Amino acid sequence: MGKTHLLHAIGNKITEESPEKKVVCASSEKFTLDFISSIQKNRTVEFSKSYRIADVLLIDDIQFFQGKEQTQEQFFHTFNELFQSGKQIVMTADRYPGEMIGLQDRLLSRFKSGLSVDIQPPDFETRVAIVMEKAEVNGLKLPYDIIELIGTHIKKNVRDLESTIIRLLAHSSLSNREIDYGLAKKVIKERIGSDVKYVNNLDFKTTNNLYSMSAASSSINDDFVCVYSDLLFHKEILKNCIDSKSDACLMVEKKIKRTIFYPQLDSGYSSSSYSYGESSSK
Repeated sequence: MGKTHLLHAIGNKITEESPEKKVVCASSEKFTLDFISSIQKNRTVEFSKSYRIADVLLIDDIQFFQGKEQTQEQFFHTFNELFQSGKQIVMTADRYPGEMIGLQDRLLSRFKSGLSVDIQPPDFETRVAIVMEKAEVNGLKLPYDIIELIGTHIKKNVRDLESTIIRLLAHSSLSNREIDYGLAKKVIKERIGSDVKYVNNLDFKTTNNLYSMSAASSSINDDFVCVYSDLLFHKEILKNCIDSKSDACLMVEKKIKRTIFYPQLDSGYSSSSYSYGESSSK
């Protein structure tokens, strides 16, 4: 979901659909090291050819060319030759071309002439899906309240989400402790450096199924009223509700969210896996 993932996805897609095209993908660091190596071995011509034969050139983290004058010179000529030959060039960076410092003006002017796309961090639903996938890859079954906790607090990128899963596994293994809500909070606090609070009134919206859940625990009378379409409200939703109305409402909210957005969880996790009263009080 990050810029590097998208860059590789572009290369893989082109290779899949047009296998005859030559795709060259490298980080700015690799480009620099290849150039330095070519100088040491007196093989600069071969270096130039290896990048200029590309039909599609993919360069990651272009901002790290800053301050490397000779590398920038080489890339400038590579860029020009490919561009004039009608080839495709895709570059990633952590900022817009106009905000880059330490790059030659002639390079920046060429970067600005292309299409710049801002890649935003993944939204909540995407983060939850990523946590589920990474947990499955690592052979880890996490209750949904822990998955939601991670997705709520770890927001920046996929690497942070993945490292959180790895930290959970490491803490569990080293301390010989089961992964529970408390351990998840501890690991997340190490990552973000602040108190971790459980959010139980997230606003979920879809075009067809659910209109609002943000007020699910704000005002509760003797009866629960949920307004939604195309969703059957089954009696078993409330079977395991405890006496506290706020906790019961939280259970309803979680059940509906799981039913709509993550129905596959129902086959893998039972409602008894969740500590709703504990979650809402932390």
